[in-house]
Amino acid sequence: MDVRKVKQVEAKGGAHIIPGKSFKNMFVLEKEDFPTLKDDIPCLEISPAEEMLQYLGWCSVGELHYPMATVEVQQAFVMEGLKRVKVTGIGANLMLLYLEGSGDFEVIINSPKEWWNSLFKCVSKWSPKLVAGSRLVWLNIHGIPLHVWDEPLFKQIGSLFGRFIDFDEGTISRHRLDVARIQVVTTKRGLIDDVINLKVMGAVFGLWVVEEGGGRRWSPEERVVREEVSSVCSRELGRGIDGCLSDEDGSPRGLTSVQAGGSISQPKGQALLG
Repeated sequence: MDVRKVKQVEAKGGAHIIPGKSFKNMFVLEKEDFPTLKDDIPCLEISPAEEMLQYLGWCSVGELHYPMATVEVQQAFVMEGLKRVKVTGIGANLMLLYLEGSGDFEVIINSPKEWWNSLFKCVSKWSPKLVAGSRLVWLNIHGIPLHVWDEPLFKQIGSLFGRFIDFDEGTISRHRLDVARIQVVTTKRGLIDDVINLKVMGAVFGLWVVEEGGGRRWSPEERVVREEVSSVCSRELGRGIDGCLSDEDGSPRGLTSVQAGGSISQPKGQALLG
């Protein structure tokens, strides 16, 4: 099905009141302003609250030069003496800006103009057509061979899922070598949970890349096994499944299998390196 592009329209001017029209009526959009909907996706319809539209009507949206945490942007405003500007992150490098109390927001923007330009690419009035198309996420990468644990690889992996932004200190300093953490801006809507192949010196390694905070999505068969292990661990060892399974891949720690009768088969021995 052909999906038309949404027309980009930038709202201009300050918040104002049109006699005989509510904020809700001011923001009514025509059908052609939206892309064609797919028939196989459920579509909900809801009317926005008048109070929310009124609040947003006084807001502006700033696009940062590069993604920053909301608290960092808010602190920058405080340090500049703009304590009355409330900052709320709305996705990736977009910030919703609201001036508390009385005053003209456009005058404030044009006051220390150099400072605003150093922080934002552009600042414009909020529009009901505005929806963040990307998001800022941390990715955990498991299974990286130690001999290629370096910045070029992190950037290549990041480019597969969006735009690479950064890595954490523990990753680049090699204080941790079991999992690497990188930050990317991505347009992917679903949870990132993929396996990618990496070829190094003729050998192929499978790397597991998972979005932080999402956790692993277990298959139905894996969930059954975990429930069985959890039950036996609780009954015979007095602890839950987290005490029996490793944090990385869910493989048994100190257990080799759960037999059909519910008893634990102990390992015969473990080989020691060296």
